[in-house]
Amino acid sequence: MIPSKVFFTRGIGHANEKIISFENALREAQISRYNLVTVSSILPPQCKEVTVQEGNGLLSPGQIVYTVLSRITIENLTTSRPESMFASIGVAKPIDTTFYGYLGEYSGINEDIDHVKKETCKLANKLLLSSRDDGEIECKTFEITAYTKLLSKTDYKYTTCIAAAVFIE
Repeated sequence: MIPSKVFFTRGIGHANEKIISFENALREAQISRYNLVTVSSILPPQCKEVTVQEGNGLLSPGQIVYTVLSRITIENLTTSRPESMFASIGVAKPIDTTFYGYLGEYSGINEDIDHVKKETCKLANKLLLSSRDDGEIECKTFEITAYTKLLSKTDYKYTTCIAAAVFIE
């Protein structure tokens, strides 16, 4: 199977149970109704980007769906709780669509959003350039990031951020 379409989405979830926090992030990202299988970071040649709504219209509940997933969950009720958290996917897409591209997952805590976006794109671009013998290819880069500042007081034990590239056959 070589995917012909991809959509990018993100979500943040909160709950007192870790798995429900993750499920709530999937729900916000509108991908909770699928069986997700994580794959490595190759963006197939000529893979067309579609919207979340278009992508969901092409998939069925319960379907096995391949995804590149960036994910982080933190426990809110610890004394060393971070101030912010993020999950991000950088995309390096060659201008020449006969070449494959790269998706770079990046997640963490306590980084400025502008830094996160820059580093995410830099990571994807570095992956792409390192795959070429001459180290050069013209491409465009962009990112999809779930970023949240954590409240000083919360009623939830866990917070999860996800960013996903969802592939469609």
